Amino acid sequence: MIQINIFWNFILNYEKKPVSPGCIAGSVLKIILIKKIDGLFPGLEMTRQVRCRIEGDHIIPPAGMELIIVDHCNIACRQCNHGSPVIPKWNADPSDVARDLGILSKVFKPAFLKLIGGEPLLHPNLPEVIRAARNSGITNHFLLVTNGILLDRASDDLWSLIDEIEISGYEASALSEDLLSRAMRRAEEHGVSFTLNNFSDFRRTFTVRRTENDELVGKIFRACKIANVWGCYALYKGRIYRCPQSMYVPALAGIDVTEGIAVNDSATFRDELFAFLTSTEPLMSCRYCVGTAGRKQPHKLLPRSNWRMDLEEPAEEMIDWDLLNRLLEEIVPIDDCKTPVKRIRKQDVNSLLHWPMVRKAANQIWRGWR
Repeated sequence: MIQINIFWNFILNYEKKPVSPGCIAGSVLKIILIKKIDGLFPGLEMTRQVRCRIEGDHIIPPAGMELIIVDHCNIACRQCNHGSPVIPKWNADPSDVARDLGILSKVFKPAFLKLIGGEPLLHPNLPEVIRAARNSGITNHFLLVTNGILLDRASDDLWSLIDEIEISGYEASALSEDLLSRAMRRAEEHGVSFTLNNFSDFRRTFTVRRTENDELVGKIFRACKIANVWGCYALYKGRIYRCPQSMYVPALAGIDVTEGIAVNDSATFRDELFAFLTSTEPLMSCRYCVGTAGRKQPHKLLPRSNWRMDLEEPAEEMIDWDLLNRLLEEIVPIDDCKTPVKRIRKQDVNSLLHWPMVRKAANQIWRGWR
């Protein structure tokens, strides 16, 4: 039992490391260990640690949080889960970001802040937005997610403000090796961790047809990795949301509902936010979404004029039923549409599973429990 506690404390503290706290390997190992511990020692109730927990005055999420920088994008991916191809153009205001993250930092401490869109590099004043976020004290690790097409626009000022960059590569919008080489050089010059993820497939997500089957909606929500494993909480226009789909379903489906909770400085905000983020009840948006159980299809760019037509399929026809049943039985944390192909880290020891001592201990514990 002592060995379990020592290793468990190491895992809990891992995501507070200053280098790439969103490391997939660490998150995967942590979740596997939690589920193993829960199965063998139900009284420990460690599964709750995968989700939010409260430490002192702060909510500690399972990983990071997203900040929506822009709504619009320079490409139109089929089934984009931010609806960027058809959502009207919008840019985050640095003063709003400073206000909202300043309030949020009093009660919420993510391991990292993911700067995302749309396409963030379309923002006309991106460095000022990131500077406002850094000055809020919400976290000390800032990760920019981009499709990479506009990487040459990134100024030295921008590179100096981020700790990590993730480039989402798509075959339909192939990035040249010269562009990637220039970006990698600049990342190294500025001490920024660099990852290129290839997305050859997307899973279907949105439908504009309301699902009336309450049992199915409940299953979709319980199986959803976005809501229950990855913790893709996001700040968008002054509100905190549990997932990107819940931000954009109202506009896409034409329903009058607001899913997020408004950031406010009240004495009860922390507890209200914690209750919202840990609720086991599906959102209204879940009736227009299949979460992470949608069937896989090749990535494709669509004409914006046709993008909404792809949302007409009912949920029952969008679902990968084998995957849904599997997700209800076990945690499957990996995003199987994403393949990391290039990675440069600040330190080689960044990845938890690259540490021989930790890998050896994990293997010994795993063999003993199995």
